[in-house]
Amino acid sequence: MDIGLIMGAFGIKGEVRILSLNDEPERFKGLDELILTQSEKTDLTYTIEKVRVHKKHVLVKFREVKDRTEAEKLSGTYVRLSGSELTVTEEARIDNEKLIGLQVITKSGDSLGVLEEVIQTGANDVYGVRNGEKSILLPAISDVIIEIDLEGGRMVVDPLPGLL
Repeated sequence: MDIGLIMGAFGIKGEVRILSLNDEPERFKGLDELILTQSEKTDLTYTIEKVRVHKKHVLVKFREVKDRTEAEKLSGTYVRLSGSELTVTEEARIDNEKLIGLQVITKSGDSLGVLEEVIQTGANDVYGVRNGEKSILLPAISDVIIEIDLEGGRMVVDPLPGLL
């Protein structure tokens, strides 16, 4: 899942300036590595040494990039998370079709119904859940979606106050 696009070099020490594609530049903090995808080359995993947010961009220093010249070569490259770095909701976005039909329950065990649709919005996906005649919409954010168990056929949620 692409989470950013390298816009160019920043400074002379090999940092790159990344435009966050998920409007969450803070998401880059705490990551250990990113996968860089260039159209004519294979995917390469880069180790993150340092991350900081600067205006609307994320500045990242990769261990493998030693100077500005190397950083400039990465301009136009998409960056994505490795599987181990994905949050529950990011994993779900990869293949939303697998979510259709999951039983949705609250963390206290109350059944909310069956997930019938995934609505893609600009900010985050929204899950449409139906229980008979009643339907609710749940934002696909980590504060609400606690667990997705595809094998068990269920999704555990903690609805925000006022959602139900």
